[in-house]
Amino acid sequence: MSSTTVHRLTDAPGVKPDTVLAKALAFFDRNPDEILTREDICLKWDCCPRTAKSVARALIREGVPRAQLPRPAKRSRVKKPNTFPESLTPAEVRAIYAFHRYGSVDAAAAAMEVTSNTIASQLRDARRKAGVHKTSVLVDMFLASEAAEGDAP
Repeated sequence: MSSTTVHRLTDAPGVKPDTVLAKALAFFDRNPDEILTREDICLKWDCCPRTAKSVARALIREGVPRAQLPRPAKRSRVKKPNTFPESLTPAEVRAIYAFHRYGSVDAAAAAMEVTSNTIASQLRDARRKAGVHKTSVLVDMFLASEAAEGDAP
């Protein structure tokens, strides 16, 4: 089962954790070497992930070995390359530099003689293009790219 399987948000009508537990215990009595993940429990007995998790815990308390009830694999985060995007406009690059130099959107706007909304929107667009959420990360990327080029401010 893949971790992207769409699950039920609630149990199917008439499905209760106790009945799922009883069915799972009977299943393991008939098939002592079988392995069931929580997703398998969800799909086999039409229950939601929360019920499957509580059933798995109850099965372990009942003596079913943990090896037969593996936990879902943790999703590994894909780390984005920390490179400064080339697609930024000159105005966005100036906004990043001004934000870095003056420390705030308002101070950068005053120094560049534009409104703070202009600076904020340019920074927001630059963050989107770079794929980062924080302006400080964007500034760090900018400084790293400048240092790599040898033009560090």
